[in-house]
Amino acid sequence: MISPLRRLTGLGILVAATASTVSAAPIQPRPDPFDSVRASVRRVMAERKIPSVAIAAIRDGRIVWEEGFGWADQERKVAATSATMYSLASISKPVTGTGLMLLVQQGKVNLDAPANDYLEDAPLTAREGRAADATVRRVANHTSGLPLHYQFFYHDRPPARPSMDDAIRHYGFLAAPPGTQFTYSNLGYGVLERIIERVSGRPYDAFLRDEVFTPLGLSRMAVVTGPITGDSVATRYDAERNPIPWYDFDHRGASAVYASARDLARYGNYHLGLMTQGQRQILTPETRAVMLRPTSRRAETVGYGVGWQTFEDDYGHLAQGHSGGMPGVATSLRIYPESKVVVVVLINAAEGGTVARLASEVAAALMPRYAERLRAARPDSTTTPRFTPGAELAGKWSGTVTTWQGTVPISLMIEADGAARAAIGTGAPANVERFRLQNGRLTGTVAATVPTPDASRTSHNVMLDLRLHDGGLSGWVSAMAPDLFALSSYAALKRESR
Repeated sequence: MISPLRRLTGLGILVAATASTVSAAPIQPRPDPFDSVRASVRRVMAERKIPSVAIAAIRDGRIVWEEGFGWADQERKVAATSATMYSLASISKPVTGTGLMLLVQQGKVNLDAPANDYLEDAPLTAREGRAADATVRRVANHTSGLPLHYQFFYHDRPPARPSMDDAIRHYGFLAAPPGTQFTYSNLGYGVLERIIERVSGRPYDAFLRDEVFTPLGLSRMAVVTGPITGDSVATRYDAERNPIPWYDFDHRGASAVYASARDLARYGNYHLGLMTQGQRQILTPETRAVMLRPTSRRAETVGYGVGWQTFEDDYGHLAQGHSGGMPGVATSLRIYPESKVVVVVLINAAEGGTVARLASEVAAALMPRYAERLRAARPDSTTTPRFTPGAELAGKWSGTVTTWQGTVPISLMIEADGAARAAIGTGAPANVERFRLQNGRLTGTVAATVPTPDASRTSHNVMLDLRLHDGGLSGWVSAMAPDLFALSSYAALKRESR
C-alpha cells in the first residue's frame, strides 16, 4: 500500500516534471493581425508600381498599427513612414469643417444664415433659386446649387492662382435652387475657406494652424500653400510614376491640407471623442455631433454633413469619413463609432481603387464582423440600362451657356433611341458620350469648347449636367481637362421641335 505522503510526493514530482516540460517548450508568438494587409500592400505596390503607402490604425483610442511602405521620394530614396506628410486632397474638407465649426461654436457664424452674409464684395449669384437660400450649411453639405468645380495651378507654368474672391466672382453661381439636389463642389469649400478668413480676420492656413492643429497636437498636419523641400513630405507621382510639379488650387479649403498617417488618425480619433495625450478640447461633443450629422444625401446609404460623409452600411458598420483623389493623390479616412476604430491609408499616386481596397482590409483586420461581411461580398455586376428618352425629352433643344464673360449658344438633339448630339458656340455638333438620365438629371460628355480665357488655354471636353423642369432643361456645362480643371457655366435650353 502506498502511503499518502509518498502519493503526494509522486504527484509533486509529476507536476514539477510537467512544469519543466511546459517551460522548456518554445512560446509561439501571437499572429500579427496586420500581416495579411502588409502582404497585400507589397503585392499591389509591385503590381501597380505604386511609389509608397502609409497606414495608421487606432482602436479604443490607441494606435495599434502605423507603418510606411516604399519611397516617399523615389528619386532621392526617401523612405515613407507613418510620419511622412501626404497631400490629403478632399480629406481637407472635414478639416476645413472643423475650423468652420469653431466659429459656429463661438457664435460668429450661423450655419443656417446665407453664405453671402459673410462674403461681402464677392457674393454667390443665383442663376436659379435665391442666393439667400444658399446657406452656410448647404454650402457645406453640397446642396447650395453650386456646380462641379476644380482647378489646379502648377508652380512651374502659368497661369497663377487667382484670388479666392475672383474665383467666386467667376464661378460662384447657383445652377439649381438651393436645397434641391446634391452636387459635389470643391468651390463650396473654397467659399467656406473665405468665410473663415473674413470672420476670423486671419489667413485660412494660419487659422487652422493656431485653432485646430496646434491644440490637437497635430504637428504633422498643415495647409500647404507653397512647395516644400526636405524629407518630410511625400512627392506626388503621375500615372507613369514621374514626379508631378507642386500645384495649388482656387479651392484650398477643399484640397490643400497635408498630414501624416499618424496625425490624420489622431484627428479622426478626436472626432470619435477619444482625445490622446497632448490634445485639448476645441469642440464640444454637441458641436462635433452637428458636424458629423448628415443633412444631405449623396447616395441611398451615404449622407453628408459639415465635411464628413456618413456610410450607413460599410460592411455591416456605420462609418464616417472622407476620401480624396487628385493628381498624384489617393487617400482614405474612416472612423467607426461603435467599434472605436480609425483607419487611415495614404498613397502618393492616383490610385483610388487601391486605397479603398486597402482601407477595407485594414478595417477587416480590426473588426471581425466587418471581415465576415467583406469576405461574403460579391463584386457588383449591375450594368446601367440603355437610356431611352420619353416624349418630354426627344427632339431638338437650343439655348445659351452663360459664362463669366458672356453668353454663347448651345444646341442639343436627343433622338428617340437615346443617342444625342450637342454643339456649343460655333463648334460643330458632336456625339454626347455616356448620355443618360439618372435621378432626374441628364448627363454626358461632348467634344466641345467653352470659349473663356481660362478654359481655352488647353483643349478640353465638356460635361453636361441638366435637369428637366418647367418645360425646359437647365443646369451646368463644365469645361474639363484632365489634371487641370473643371470650369462650369450655367446652361438653359428650350425645346424647338420633337
